[in-house]
This record gives sequence, C-alpha cells and structure tokens, in this order.
Amino acid sequence: MIDPSYIEAICTLEKEAMPQVQRWLADRGLRSVPMRAGLLVTGDRAAFETAFNVDLRQAQPPVRLEVPSELREVVSAMEIPPVRRIMP
Repeated sequence: MIDPSYIEAICTLEKEAMPQVQRWLADRGLRSVPMRAGLLVTGDRAAFETAFNVDLRQAQPPVRLEVPSELREVVSAMEIPPVRRIMP
C-alpha cells in the first residue's frame, strides 16, 4: 500500500523543461528535486491524486502515472517506484 502521508515518484523529462515542470508540480503542492534522470517528486497522497487525477488508495507500487496533457511534450514518464527496503 502507498503511505498517504508521503509518496516519492520519478519524473523522466527533457532537462531544459525542468523549471517548467517544477513550477507545475509546485503549483499542485508537490515538491521536486533534480536528479540525473529527471526529478524526484514528493508529496502526500492527496496532492498526487489531485495533480494526476488518480485514486491511489489501493495502489501497489510500481504505479505508472498518466502524464497530464500540459506536460506530455516534455515529460516522458512519471512513476511511483516500489518502496526500497533497507536490510538489517
């Protein structure tokens, strides 16, 4: 199950579009951090559900999110990856 208080997603995009995509995410209550492959996007479940028009209550990662029409020209993928476990 996805934690309702904190979700991480990976956004794969064209580097030159990073400021535009970061603004779009921030306007929807999501935070983003640049990474080599794109952006690490974080926020709570409600923000993700609203931004991506999806119900995540019963979702099991990995979850591929549909890229909103405003970003389709510059974002190639948006995915909530499986949760990594740290082995003792």
